[in-house]
Amino acid sequence: NGSALSLNIYDFAFHPTNGLLYSVDGTGNLHAIDPVSGASNNIGYVGVSGTFGAVYFDVNEQFYISDNNSGIIYRIDVSSIAPAAEIFAYGPNSGNNDGARCALAPIIPVGEVDPTIDYGDAPDSFGTLLADNGARHQMIASLYIGDILSGTDDGVTFVTGFEAASDTLVRIKATGAGYINSWIDWNQNGVFDNSEQVITDQLMSEGFNNVLIDVPYDTALGDTWMRVRYSTTTGIGPKGGVADGEVEDHVITVLAANVSITPYPSSTGWVTLAYEDLWPKLGDYDTNDVNFAYRTSVHNFGDTHVVGYTIEGELLAYGAGYHNGFAIQLDNIASNNIDVNSVVFKINDVLQAASPLEDNGADDAVIIITDDVKSYLPLYNDSYFYRAHATDTRVKADTPLTFSVTVTLTTPVALGVAPSNTLNPFIFATPYTYRGDSFAYQPGRSLEIHLKNKKVSSRFNTDFFGMDDDKDTNSVGGTTFISENNMPWAIELPNLWNHPKERVDLIVAYPEFTGFVNSGGTEKTTWYTSDKAASGKVKDNQ
Repeated sequence: NGSALSLNIYDFAFHPTNGLLYSVDGTGNLHAIDPVSGASNNIGYVGVSGTFGAVYFDVNEQFYISDNNSGIIYRIDVSSIAPAAEIFAYGPNSGNNDGARCALAPIIPVGEVDPTIDYGDAPDSFGTLLADNGARHQMIASLYIGDILSGTDDGVTFVTGFEAASDTLVRIKATGAGYINSWIDWNQNGVFDNSEQVITDQLMSEGFNNVLIDVPYDTALGDTWMRVRYSTTTGIGPKGGVADGEVEDHVITVLAANVSITPYPSSTGWVTLAYEDLWPKLGDYDTNDVNFAYRTSVHNFGDTHVVGYTIEGELLAYGAGYHNGFAIQLDNIASNNIDVNSVVFKINDVLQAASPLEDNGADDAVIIITDDVKSYLPLYNDSYFYRAHATDTRVKADTPLTFSVTVTLTTPVALGVAPSNTLNPFIFATPYTYRGDSFAYQPGRSLEIHLKNKKVSSRFNTDFFGMDDDKDTNSVGGTTFISENNMPWAIELPNLWNHPKERVDLIVAYPEFTGFVNSGGTEKTTWYTSDKAASGKVKDNQ
């Protein structure tokens, strides 16, 4: 009975699977129409009104409507209980009513990447992927920021740092006349909220442009994300597509007022932490049981006090049969001197609800990254190891575990007292797991393995010193975590180190290491470089 149907619509499209027609009328109501009976079901208001002269579906049953007046294309999930129009792309207005499209074809073929489209780099929660309606720009040669040939996000530089209750000077290099829009995740909830827009439709001139950004006084401190979009289209949001320009995402660090950062080894560099987890036995001494890329930043107030830390890391290798946790101790920083409400802790770029801080009272603060590194390892070649065995072809970019944590001190600590550089990272036995026949019980958290001479935590069982191969010098205030031959169980390397393959002794993989140890570190000081490694004995750590 199609003659009974009377709707103020301009186009409609077949759903890919249910056989119904869909359209949105001029007042913004979504309709599902049975093409056989002519019956129409008014599903409800989608949040926008206008002349929607082109509509279509994609293979994922997402419905798209184009507003003739504004050119904006909206996406609607018609399977939702309350379907709402989300801006999908910004385009020019049009008087043509043509929504022809094959509903069984994906927007981009599965497995393909369009090299002419520029996407953001922030974690998925910010709207990065096409599936999440991520920010994207059709790249053209006449409109961009930075150096279009560099392939990097170099269009935005930060002249000054981000300090709470202060202005930050940002410099943007523009080619072509366009508008900058930008957002910063001030509350660090993993989303660019509309209220977090810091630059709105600011016209750029050719060359360098200076922009001031006001940092809120009550913003969360620590690392967060900033999105910058450049286009000839105004009024765009943090997500959705536009026909020209570029998007750049940047990690920024928000500090308290008058605070500077001292990075180690640098703001972009890494050291490698390598652990042999069989302590107090030397075992196979392949030092690939738990390996992390690692860096730290000390937050300094003036030149006199430390007010906080940021620590980052990426798992490089896991060759251990045992289960190990990973933690960082802040020597001489009491646990109760950490502002627990301002801690920002992320695993694999996801903000964690649980606090990483142990409740150690007045004892040194310990930040637990994980109780069990092995729990993050995917099954690979029928085992739960990572990049230790010769047959493991995974590369550094495949890491299953990254972390970052920022802590702020309640009371600043004098620069000469507070720890710096590497701090005190260590591994420990995962609670309730087997740890070998050296122990009459499962030692769990009471068993720690530190870098040479580093201070153990208040939860460490000092009775373990001197067992098996450990050289017990702790009782007289000497060195710790070395063997009778002065070999350490944990090493810090100043680069992304090519560690020994599984069951290859460190001394075999790097023959000059013995000379380095026996000389007290004065000779063979470059023993760890790739050109000093024995052929076929190490893994490429890139």
